[in-house]
Amino acid sequence: MNSLVRFTPVSGLHTMQHEIDRLFQDFFPTRNLGNICTDTDCCSPDGDAVNWSPRVDIAESEQEYVLHADAPGMTRDAFDIHWQENVLTVRGEREIPAPDESEKPVRADRVRGKFGFSYRLPKATSDGGRIAASYEAGVLTIRIPKEEASRPHRIAVS
Repeated sequence: MNSLVRFTPVSGLHTMQHEIDRLFQDFFPTRNLGNICTDTDCCSPDGDAVNWSPRVDIAESEQEYVLHADAPGMTRDAFDIHWQENVLTVRGEREIPAPDESEKPVRADRVRGKFGFSYRLPKATSDGGRIAASYEAGVLTIRIPKEEASRPHRIAVS
């Protein structure tokens, strides 16, 4: 059985744009393409630029938005999370100890240093008081509840 599929030429452009953004983010890690963070927004409190940015997934359910950020090798205290005017901002720093003087590095791929990112969420999200964050197995999880009024409601037809 054959089925018809709606052709949407723009969807291919969105995929290509996303891949190009990721490519630039890999080459220029101080730029945070794909979110609203600018260089001045994501600077550390002492003005240093960010060095890297964790990979982030954001999911939505009827009750909440859930953000997962890969940040292995950190502690809970290394994160600074803020919520203001529906903008979630996460900053932090990952420190990796210097190699022992008796060891000569052959390859060093682990990233270290400061990072930061911000995402604007829809107006119908929480006021910030009910946002919860946890860090387990190298993944930072932030749960942002939706306001009751913004949740879908079934309306019966009489």
